[in-house]
Amino acid sequence: MNSYPFYPNFFKKLGVFISSTSFVSVVTLNYFAEINVPFQILNFFICLGLFLTATSKEKEENKKTHEKRYTALKLSFIFSFSLLIALELYNLFSSSPLKNPSFILVAMIGLIFYLIIFNFLLIQLKNFLNLSNLFSLFKK
Repeated sequence: MNSYPFYPNFFKKLGVFISSTSFVSVVTLNYFAEINVPFQILNFFICLGLFLTATSKEKEENKKTHEKRYTALKLSFIFSFSLLIALELYNLFSSSPLKNPSFILVAMIGLIFYLIIFNFLLIQLKNFLNLSNLFSLFKK
């Protein structure tokens, strides 16, 4: 299958670790500590972890997995683009526009949305395959 060369499955665990550690650091430093830390760096690591998670292989890659990945990518692109348009329209027509809309936040939301949709579609596929295996047992 000639497609995008995904990272090995190990990078999924690494990405979850990086993004969750960075998220906990943001919450901890923002609410419990009085340390002035540039949050752009932590936001970058959250995005990096989400990117590694999104672009790593599943344990079993096949044509159906690629179809589900493509569907999730289309939906998350539409969602992210709609969010960007909504932010711009809000800034255009609002009496108090956002001073600095964070585009890295939109990227994070798009990646999270992609991962949610992709994993939901994979769960549906696995449940369907389990049901078809169950029905094949009764046919014998």
